[in-house]
Amino acid sequence: MTWQGSLRVQNPSVIGAEKFWDGVGAQNDGYVAGGSGSWDGFQTNWTNGGGNPNASWQNGVANFGAAAGTVTLASTVNAQGLIFAANGYQINGGGGFTLNLVAGPAPAPSIMVTAAGDTATTNAPLTGTAGRP
Repeated sequence: MTWQGSLRVQNPSVIGAEKFWDGVGAQNDGYVAGGSGSWDGFQTNWTNGGGNPNASWQNGVANFGAAAGTVTLASTVNAQGLIFAANGYQINGGGGFTLNLVAGPAPAPSIMVTAAGDTATTNAPLTGTAGRP
């Protein structure tokens, strides 16, 4: 599934804690690098907007910015929303892993591509019932 432009735009601060993908970045360096890597609940490739400290994924809103890359699910992941702030990100599944969209403080998860003309693609199965009647 490929997203382009802005889809279901909501204020991420209302949805849940926003975390920034630091896939190829050095740990705790004050820089959010983005890029490629594996996404699970163990690797410390997530950080705050200031790039320090790095931590493992603990749910919330995933922000993919800086340099785009291919992010591969290494386990089933729960997220309250996805923000793609760089053109060309790709989320891949494998091994039966899924991207499970879950409710947070807002009534439904949100997926957003921030710039018109930018795209983001997921080849990972999307699951979850949050926001459905």
